[in-house]
Amino acid sequence: MVTSGMTGYVPNKSDSAVSDSWDSEFVSLGDPHVGDASTASFNSQISKIFRVEGRDNLFVAMADRWLPHYHVDARIADIFTRTIACNYAPDKYQANDDERAEMYRGNILETANTSVADYVWLPIRLDAPCKEYPNGRVLIEWKDSWTM
Repeated sequence: MVTSGMTGYVPNKSDSAVSDSWDSEFVSLGDPHVGDASTASFNSQISKIFRVEGRDNLFVAMADRWLPHYHVDARIADIFTRTIACNYAPDKYQANDDERAEMYRGNILETANTSVADYVWLPIRLDAPCKEYPNGRVLIEWKDSWTM
């Protein structure tokens, strides 16, 4: 499973997880986006994963960029994470009033023009379990262009 955090139209950090079945506990495999300096899923939110028919273990991630002009960097991603998480784990996460205000200004749900949205399509690599990653890994690397 690959998930995205939820802050409206603003990109978030993703997580990947594995389970023996849909109703069993999931174990996090970590953020699948390799080398993503923004820590915001290459400034996108994963919305669908496709299995490519006729190809062994070839999967493609489709991700939304609802607001392509609004770029998230590591600082903004950290503010969003802490501002939301402090509601659920205040002993672990804190955000001050200025950070909360910045997050709410960036999360422009009421005025967002999503007609300018575009999409990111990237191949997914599945690494088999190993000593360092006993549950395997899901990896999504940025590619300016790629072919199947």
